[in-house]
Amino acid sequence: MSFIVTSMSEVNTASDNRLYYVIGARDVLPNGLFNPFQREAKRVVWQQYQRDADGAIITDDNGDKLSEWVIGQPELVKPLVGKVPVTGDIVTMAVEPYTIPGVDKDGNKMDRVVNTYTTIVFPRENVETVFRNAGHPIISETDASEEVTANAPAETEPKLVQ
Repeated sequence: MSFIVTSMSEVNTASDNRLYYVIGARDVLPNGLFNPFQREAKRVVWQQYQRDADGAIITDDNGDKLSEWVIGQPELVKPLVGKVPVTGDIVTMAVEPYTIPGVDKDGNKMDRVVNTYTTIVFPRENVETVFRNAGHPIISETDASEEVTANAPAETEPKLVQ
């Protein structure tokens, strides 16, 4: 499948000094455009730590971990925003329940507990690893609590957002 990157944040620096940005994406329609009525799926794109031949993280003379863009170099992604289909899938899975903070129309705190998560998975990436690295380990439908409400039904197989 493919999607169109419909938004890209500025590049930011995390507390561990790695650079990152957030992309938003929507499925590609048969006419090559994106679906404006579909919610935008999000994914954080991070620099990866540089590793030596033994897998140890490389540090500089000050002991700071060195990182680099392995995928999604910002200067290559930015010109694609809203223009060119990218190969990959928008995947929704059942995950361990988590809280989304929010407020109602009157400004009162109104958190929601959900048990599904949607993200972008690129070719040759492992779906379980992508979800786990985003902080949302996949669970089977039978493990999901019936008391938890969700935006979409729990799935045990990847589901492309329509």
